[in-house]
Amino acid sequence: MQIMEISKLLCAIHQVMLLRQDPIHEFTLCTYEVGLFSKIVYPLCETDQIILHLSTNHIVKKLALVFDASRICSYNLPFSVFSLYHLAEIYLSWCGFDHQLVFNGFGSFTILSLDFIRIFRKTLLHLLSNSPSLMSDGQFMLEEQVVGHEKSTMIELFECLPLIEHLAASGDNSGFKWFVQDLVPQELSISLIHLKYFRFEQMSFHDSYGLTFLVVSIKNSLNLEKNRVRD
Repeated sequence: MQIMEISKLLCAIHQVMLLRQDPIHEFTLCTYEVGLFSKIVYPLCETDQIILHLSTNHIVKKLALVFDASRICSYNLPFSVFSLYHLAEIYLSWCGFDHQLVFNGFGSFTILSLDFIRIFRKTLLHLLSNSPSLMSDGQFMLEEQVVGHEKSTMIELFECLPLIEHLAASGDNSGFKWFVQDLVPQELSISLIHLKYFRFEQMSFHDSYGLTFLVVSIKNSLNLEKNRVRD
């Protein structure tokens, strides 16, 4: 699909949304072959307009934005995404989340799925700690997709997820190196008593980051019903 065709398609979607009278509670946008184009030529404005329209005219409870940027996070979410206050589920793939700590989170979040997302470490922790209803969290990150030089600990991550029931993670390319290599504590200040399902894929034993994450997860999950570890 050529860039002009993608732009026309997004404009058509926006026009249909403007004409729609009924509320939109769920919205999914999947674009492919985006990686054929640079960050500059991708139709950012059209996508921004769609999200802005949703944030100002609809009570969106489920949002999925899936891009294929050939391992390049080319689309940065507009700030209007933080006006989707009623979001309960959000699925983001191959895009940027580079905003600083100036938003209040999402009080209705129950599912957060981040797949190859460019995000500041402190922004991620801020987002998690300000989402009190978060019950299911999927994080699939690589070192290259985490921006900034500030460090956080794995313990800080877990303490942002006291109600988590389903946790999925990937250790590909030592993706947890953006955490400080901290010691494995006897117990967390907040035990993961709600965690029932844990999945860790592409685990690497070449360093201790992935192993530390795994040990902390299992050791502090007294009610864990199922765990899946795959290299």
